[in-house]
Amino acid sequence: MPGLLLWLLACDVRLPDADFVAEMEVVTVVADPPTAYPLETLEVTAWVADAYQRGADVMIWPCTPIELGARMRCAEGVDIAGDGIPLSYWVHQATVEEHHATVRMVTPFLPYTLFAEETVGRQREEGLLMPVLVLACDPGVCEVFDWVAADPAPGTEAYARAARALADPTQLALQAEQEQMSLAVKLVQVIEPGSPRRTNPELDVRARRGLPNVAGFEWFVDVIRGDDDVPGTVPEPYSPYYPTTTGTDDEPSGGQGSGVMSVRIGYTAGHLLDRTFDGSELSLTWQGEYERAGVMVIGLSDGQGGSAGVAVELPVIP
Repeated sequence: MPGLLLWLLACDVRLPDADFVAEMEVVTVVADPPTAYPLETLEVTAWVADAYQRGADVMIWPCTPIELGARMRCAEGVDIAGDGIPLSYWVHQATVEEHHATVRMVTPFLPYTLFAEETVGRQREEGLLMPVLVLACDPGVCEVFDWVAADPAPGTEAYARAARALADPTQLALQAEQEQMSLAVKLVQVIEPGSPRRTNPELDVRARRGLPNVAGFEWFVDVIRGDDDVPGTVPEPYSPYYPTTTGTDDEPSGGQGSGVMSVRIGYTAGHLLDRTFDGSELSLTWQGEYERAGVMVIGLSDGQGGSAGVAVELPVIP
């Protein structure tokens, strides 16, 4: 599906190797479970680093892409003669608290009904990809939040306006200045009911104060792997992650979709002096430079579609 790949790549508004977050950024998106059955309820969590600490509104929705003429649209928002799906059924809003926001959503059946005939070989057993879009905005900035909250009836121009915006990353990018919003995509693997599936990895953070000659802290992040008995095959044409390293920055160890664990870090204050990752433990050395607090959001990808997120408060360093 080359059209889907190009559409997803249009959503990447982040430099892949940027650790420092000077504005606001969706650092990682976690789906639980990472592989879902059609019509199953799952939780989607956006982990957000906000340098200005202004808070953020988050909107999360599935978008099964279909081509209508020369444009890509979300099948969920296609409205024919007023016979469409109400926005409140498939678009969810939340407010970021403690650097993350979680919504519960139902996996649409559309990925199967639209793409089942296109699958070949083991693709159906391995799963079909459901894009889930995440938009974070400064409170009161992005109009699309008001458009969706009004829940206009299918068949109205207000419904069509909101649905067109949700299907088009270019329109969404025009909702606010770049420093006031962040857009990300998570691909959820939709599999046949009853098929075996993996679980997400977990992150356990430990901290140590008073590093020699460093006015800062060191964190050790233990990685608890998910279920390794179920093979994961999810390709990730877009991801907020970039390859992490083992030992030095000169030795990439792999990226999302490669089967190798990788990390994405977004911090808003001070300076990250060093990081190493051996697949089971992530070591981070951070030094404060400013008289203000911040946050470090850590995202982990297991390279098989599973992910995890955690936030670490960065203290004030005089």
